[in-house]
Amino acid sequence: MTPALVVGGRGLIGGAVVAVLDARGVPVHYTTRHRASSLDNSRALYLGLLEPGATLPDLEGRRAVYLIAGVGGRKRCARDPDMWRVNADAPRALACQAARRGWHVVFIST
Repeated sequence: MTPALVVGGRGLIGGAVVAVLDARGVPVHYTTRHRASSLDNSRALYLGLLEPGATLPDLEGRRAVYLIAGVGGRKRCARDPDMWRVNADAPRALACQAARRGWHVVFIST
């Protein structure tokens, strides 16, 4: 099985993807925006999408990344300019990083 990284693996959809990958025996790590969570779980890795130059972790053997992190809700997105960075700029930058590494990219968007 190709090891995978799920960006946004603590969210509703990302958590479900992690559970499916686990059930299929796929080695999986996932990112979270919560620093404390990344300290409590060896599979959880901190990734701040609002931080300039956010970079995918370079994990040995990872060849697939699921880009699922994002913030929903039209009203919140309309009033908060940072949501464009989280929902558009950061996923695009992470997909480019993954492509340069030769990783398979799965992007989920609403």
